[in-house]
Amino acid sequence: MEAVKVIVGWFDRYPPGYYQVRLERVLKELETKPDELSLYDDAGVALDRLHRSDEAIAMMARKKATMENLAGSSSKETLWEHRYRHLANLGTFYVHRWIGREKEAREADLSDLAKAEEFIAAAIEHNPNAHFGREKYQLIAIQWLQKGPSQDLDESPIGHIIDPWKLRESEKGIEEALEGFLGMIKLGSAWESSDFFNTIAELNSAERRGVLAHLAHFRSPAETEKTSSEINRSCWNESVNQLQPPFRSTHFRGT
Repeated sequence: MEAVKVIVGWFDRYPPGYYQVRLERVLKELETKPDELSLYDDAGVALDRLHRSDEAIAMMARKKATMENLAGSSSKETLWEHRYRHLANLGTFYVHRWIGREKEAREADLSDLAKAEEFIAAAIEHNPNAHFGREKYQLIAIQWLQKGPSQDLDESPIGHIIDPWKLRESEKGIEEALEGFLGMIKLGSAWESSDFFNTIAELNSAERRGVLAHLAHFRSPAETEKTSSEINRSCWNESVNQLQPPFRSTHFRGT
Protein backbone atom coordinates (compact mmCIF):
# COMPACT_ATOMS: atom_id res chain seq x y z
CA MET A 1 0.00 0.00 0.00
CA GLU A 2 2.84 2.42 0.79
CA ALA A 3 4.34 1.87 -2.65
CA VAL A 4 1.01 2.67 -4.31
CA LYS A 5 0.63 5.87 -2.30
CA VAL A 6 4.10 7.08 -3.28
CA ILE A 7 3.68 6.17 -6.95
CA VAL A 8 0.37 8.02 -7.31
CA GLY A 9 1.46 10.97 -5.15
CA TRP A 10 -0.74 10.29 -2.13
CA PHE A 11 1.59 11.97 0.36
CA ASP A 12 2.09 15.50 1.62
CA ARG A 13 4.01 17.93 -0.58
CA TYR A 14 4.07 21.48 0.71
CA PRO A 15 4.00 24.68 -1.39
CA PRO A 16 6.85 27.24 -1.33
CA GLY A 17 4.84 29.48 0.99
CA TYR A 18 4.98 26.82 3.70
CA TYR A 19 8.78 26.71 3.60
CA GLN A 20 9.04 30.50 3.48
CA VAL A 21 7.00 30.81 6.68
CA ARG A 22 9.01 28.00 8.25
CA LEU A 23 12.28 29.67 7.30
CA GLU A 24 11.24 33.02 8.76
CA ARG A 25 10.21 31.37 12.03
CA VAL A 26 13.43 29.35 12.33
CA LEU A 27 15.71 32.30 11.53
CA LYS A 28 13.98 34.29 14.23
CA GLU A 29 14.50 31.45 16.71
CA LEU A 30 18.18 31.24 15.80
CA GLU A 31 18.65 34.84 16.90
CA THR A 32 17.88 33.82 20.49
CA LYS A 33 18.93 30.14 20.36
CA PRO A 34 22.14 30.03 18.29
CA ASP A 35 23.25 26.79 19.98
CA GLU A 36 20.07 24.89 19.03
CA LEU A 37 21.59 22.63 16.37
CA SER A 38 18.32 21.29 14.96
CA LEU A 39 17.33 24.82 13.92
CA TYR A 40 20.16 24.89 11.40
CA ASP A 41 18.78 21.72 9.81
CA ASP A 42 15.27 23.20 9.69
CA ALA A 43 16.56 26.38 8.07
CA GLY A 44 18.74 24.48 5.62
CA VAL A 45 15.90 22.20 4.48
CA ALA A 46 13.56 25.17 4.06
CA LEU A 47 16.15 27.02 1.97
CA ASP A 48 16.75 23.89 -0.11
CA ARG A 49 13.03 23.48 -0.77
CA LEU A 50 12.90 27.11 -1.86
CA HIS A 51 15.69 26.34 -4.38
CA ARG A 52 18.12 28.58 -2.50
CA SER A 53 20.84 25.94 -2.52
CA ASP A 54 23.81 28.25 -1.94
CA GLU A 55 22.20 29.56 1.24
CA ALA A 56 21.29 26.03 2.36
CA ILE A 57 24.91 24.94 1.98
CA ALA A 58 26.07 28.05 3.85
CA MET A 59 23.64 27.20 6.67
CA MET A 60 25.36 23.84 7.08
CA ALA A 61 28.70 25.66 7.38
CA ARG A 62 27.17 27.69 10.21
CA LYS A 63 25.99 24.49 11.86
CA LYS A 64 29.45 22.92 11.61
CA ALA A 65 31.04 25.97 13.23
CA THR A 66 28.46 25.84 16.03
CA MET A 67 29.12 22.13 16.62
CA GLU A 68 32.82 22.84 16.94
CA ASN A 69 32.09 25.54 19.51
CA LEU A 70 29.88 23.14 21.48
CA ALA A 71 32.37 20.27 21.44
CA GLY A 72 33.22 20.70 25.11
CA SER A 73 29.73 21.36 26.43
CA SER A 74 27.24 19.16 24.52
CA SER A 75 26.85 15.43 25.04
CA LYS A 76 28.69 13.03 22.77
CA GLU A 77 25.38 11.47 21.71
CA THR A 78 23.96 14.83 20.62
CA LEU A 79 27.04 15.79 18.63
CA TRP A 80 27.25 12.31 17.08
CA GLU A 81 23.67 12.59 15.79
CA HIS A 82 24.17 16.11 14.47
CA ARG A 83 27.39 15.21 12.69
CA TYR A 84 25.40 12.64 10.76
CA ARG A 85 22.63 15.14 9.96
CA HIS A 86 25.18 17.71 8.85
CA LEU A 87 26.81 15.25 6.42
CA ALA A 88 23.52 13.87 5.05
CA ASN A 89 21.93 17.28 4.56
CA LEU A 90 25.02 18.82 3.03
CA GLY A 91 25.35 16.00 0.51
CA THR A 92 21.68 16.31 -0.40
CA PHE A 93 21.92 20.08 -0.85
CA TYR A 94 24.84 19.68 -3.26
CA VAL A 95 22.84 17.19 -5.35
CA HIS A 96 19.85 19.52 -5.47
CA ARG A 97 22.01 22.48 -6.46
CA TRP A 98 23.39 20.47 -9.38
CA ILE A 99 19.92 19.29 -10.43
CA GLY A 100 18.60 22.86 -10.35
CA ARG A 101 21.01 24.08 -13.02
CA GLU A 102 20.39 24.23 -16.76
CA LYS A 103 21.25 21.05 -18.66
CA GLU A 104 24.37 22.52 -20.28
CA ALA A 105 25.71 23.70 -16.93
CA ARG A 106 25.03 20.32 -15.34
CA GLU A 107 26.83 18.41 -18.05
CA ALA A 108 29.80 20.79 -17.99
CA ASP A 109 30.41 20.64 -14.24
CA LEU A 110 29.92 17.55 -12.06
CA SER A 111 31.83 18.92 -9.06
CA ASP A 112 28.68 19.28 -6.94
CA LEU A 113 27.93 15.59 -7.51
CA ALA A 114 31.47 14.67 -6.46
CA LYS A 115 31.01 16.66 -3.24
CA ALA A 116 27.59 15.10 -2.70
CA GLU A 117 29.06 11.62 -3.08
CA GLU A 118 31.78 12.46 -0.57
CA PHE A 119 29.35 13.73 2.07
CA ILE A 120 26.72 11.01 1.62
CA ALA A 121 29.41 8.33 1.79
CA ALA A 122 30.70 9.92 5.00
CA ALA A 123 27.15 10.01 6.41
CA ILE A 124 26.72 6.30 5.67
CA GLU A 125 30.02 5.49 7.33
CA HIS A 126 29.04 7.58 10.36
CA ASN A 127 25.57 6.03 10.72
CA PRO A 128 24.90 3.12 8.31
CA ASN A 129 21.40 2.42 9.66
CA ALA A 130 19.95 5.92 9.47
CA HIS A 131 16.69 6.17 7.53
CA PHE A 132 16.67 2.36 7.30
CA GLY A 133 19.71 2.48 5.04
CA ARG A 134 18.10 4.79 2.47
CA GLU A 135 21.32 6.77 1.98
CA LYS A 136 22.93 3.71 0.39
CA TYR A 137 20.57 4.08 -2.55
CA GLN A 138 20.95 7.83 -2.59
CA LEU A 139 24.68 7.22 -3.02
CA ILE A 140 23.99 4.77 -5.86
CA ALA A 141 21.86 7.40 -7.60
CA ILE A 142 24.59 10.03 -7.23
CA GLN A 143 27.18 7.66 -8.69
CA TRP A 144 24.84 6.90 -11.59
CA LEU A 145 24.36 10.61 -12.32
CA GLN A 146 28.11 11.03 -12.63
CA LYS A 147 28.38 8.17 -15.12
CA GLY A 148 25.84 9.63 -17.51
CA PRO A 149 23.07 7.84 -19.41
CA SER A 150 23.58 4.27 -20.51
CA GLN A 151 23.76 3.50 -24.22
CA ASP A 152 22.40 -0.01 -23.65
CA LEU A 153 18.68 0.11 -24.44
CA ASP A 154 18.15 -3.24 -22.72
CA GLU A 155 19.68 -2.00 -19.47
CA SER A 156 17.48 -0.87 -16.61
CA PRO A 157 17.80 2.82 -15.62
CA ILE A 158 20.62 2.16 -13.15
CA GLY A 159 21.48 -1.33 -14.27
CA HIS A 160 25.19 -0.66 -14.64
CA ILE A 161 25.41 0.06 -10.90
CA ILE A 162 22.70 -2.16 -9.41
CA ASP A 163 21.03 -5.22 -10.90
CA PRO A 164 17.44 -5.68 -9.61
CA TRP A 165 17.49 -9.35 -10.57
CA LYS A 166 20.62 -10.04 -8.53
CA LEU A 167 18.99 -8.33 -5.54
CA ARG A 168 16.51 -11.20 -5.44
CA GLU A 169 19.33 -13.43 -4.26
CA SER A 170 19.42 -11.67 -0.89
CA GLU A 171 16.56 -11.98 1.58
CA LYS A 172 15.63 -8.28 1.76
CA GLY A 173 17.41 -6.99 -1.34
CA ILE A 174 14.40 -5.90 -3.37
CA GLU A 175 12.41 -4.61 -0.39
CA GLU A 176 15.35 -2.59 0.91
CA ALA A 177 16.00 -1.06 -2.49
CA LEU A 178 12.32 -0.21 -2.97
CA GLU A 179 12.17 1.42 0.43
CA GLY A 180 15.24 3.47 -0.47
CA PHE A 181 13.98 4.73 -3.83
CA LEU A 182 10.41 5.28 -2.63
CA GLY A 183 11.80 7.23 0.32
CA MET A 184 13.80 9.53 -1.96
CA ILE A 185 10.61 10.30 -3.88
CA LYS A 186 8.51 10.87 -0.78
CA LEU A 187 11.07 12.70 1.36
CA GLY A 188 13.42 14.07 -1.28
CA SER A 189 13.19 15.72 -4.67
CA ALA A 190 12.82 12.73 -6.99
CA TRP A 191 9.10 13.20 -7.68
CA GLU A 192 9.81 14.39 -11.23
CA SER A 193 12.50 11.80 -12.02
CA SER A 194 11.58 9.35 -14.78
CA ASP A 195 14.64 7.26 -13.90
CA PHE A 196 13.50 6.75 -10.31
CA PHE A 197 10.02 5.61 -11.33
CA ASN A 198 11.46 3.36 -14.03
CA THR A 199 13.81 1.88 -11.44
CA ILE A 200 10.88 1.22 -9.11
CA ALA A 201 9.13 -0.46 -12.03
CA GLU A 202 12.20 -2.66 -12.63
CA LEU A 203 12.45 -3.60 -8.95
CA ASN A 204 8.77 -4.58 -8.82
CA SER A 205 9.11 -6.50 -12.07
CA ALA A 206 12.01 -8.49 -10.61
CA GLU A 207 9.75 -9.38 -7.69
CA ARG A 208 6.98 -10.46 -10.11
CA ARG A 209 4.67 -7.59 -9.09
CA GLY A 210 3.35 -6.80 -12.52
CA VAL A 211 0.62 -4.34 -11.57
CA LEU A 212 2.94 -2.18 -9.46
CA ALA A 213 5.64 -2.33 -12.13
CA HIS A 214 3.10 -1.30 -14.77
CA LEU A 215 1.79 1.55 -12.62
CA ALA A 216 5.27 2.87 -11.78
CA HIS A 217 6.31 2.80 -15.43
CA PHE A 218 3.34 4.83 -16.57
CA ARG A 219 3.73 7.25 -13.66
CA SER A 220 7.18 8.14 -15.00
CA PRO A 221 7.15 11.85 -16.01
CA ALA A 222 8.50 10.82 -19.42
CA GLU A 223 5.40 8.68 -19.89
CA THR A 224 2.82 11.02 -18.36
CA GLU A 225 3.78 13.62 -20.95
CA LYS A 226 2.17 11.30 -23.50
CA THR A 227 -1.27 11.50 -21.90
CA SER A 228 -2.86 12.33 -25.24
CA SER A 229 -2.26 8.70 -26.21
CA GLU A 230 -5.36 6.62 -25.55
CA ILE A 231 -3.16 3.51 -25.24
CA ASN A 232 -1.15 5.00 -22.38
CA ARG A 233 -4.29 6.38 -20.75
CA SER A 234 -6.03 3.00 -20.86
CA CYS A 235 -2.94 1.20 -19.52
CA TRP A 236 -2.74 3.66 -16.61
CA ASN A 237 -6.43 3.26 -15.77
CA GLU A 238 -6.22 -0.52 -16.08
CA SER A 239 -3.34 -0.62 -13.57
CA VAL A 240 -5.20 1.58 -11.11
CA ASN A 241 -8.40 -0.40 -11.40
CA GLN A 242 -6.59 -3.65 -10.54
CA LEU A 243 -5.40 -2.31 -7.19
CA GLN A 244 -7.26 -3.23 -4.00
CA PRO A 245 -8.80 -1.35 -2.31
CA PRO A 246 -9.88 0.60 -5.39
CA PHE A 247 -8.25 3.97 -6.03
CA ARG A 248 -9.83 6.74 -8.05
CA SER A 249 -7.99 9.26 -10.19
CA THR A 250 -9.30 12.01 -7.88
CA HIS A 251 -6.84 10.71 -5.30
CA PHE A 252 -3.85 11.60 -7.48
CA ARG A 253 -2.83 14.78 -5.70
CA GLY A 254 -0.29 17.04 -7.32
CA THR A 255 -0.18 15.23 -10.65
